[in-house]
Amino acid sequence: SSGINAEYGIAGIYCLAYVPFMSYHVIYYNLYPDISAADMSLKTKAFFYLQLFTITNAISYLNNLANLFVYYISIKSFKQFINSKLPSGIQAHGNRESSVLSNVAAKPSGTLSTQQSTI
Repeated sequence: SSGINAEYGIAGIYCLAYVPFMSYHVIYYNLYPDISAADMSLKTKAFFYLQLFTITNAISYLNNLANLFVYYISIKSFKQFINSKLPSGIQAHGNRESSVLSNVAAKPSGTLSTQQSTI
């Protein structure tokens, strides 16, 4: 079940990540079938090449980063592996509370604040 959820999540994020990139290519090649078109202004070239292509390409690379989150959410053993490798300061909120409570319970009662008044 967790494997199927992971696959659905990965497939869904893949499609979402590549839709802008594919739509860029479809629009660009339908508007300008001849890539070496001389009638394309410099402003149009800058818009298509520098802005749209860079943004759509960056969005497609986010797919790789999103896979880690999909695995973490859907596969229990991957979540346990990541939690075992992270320091206790960055672990999930539920794990941190249990470790803090166990540390407080393990301390002897005499180690609390023992300040003396200097009046």
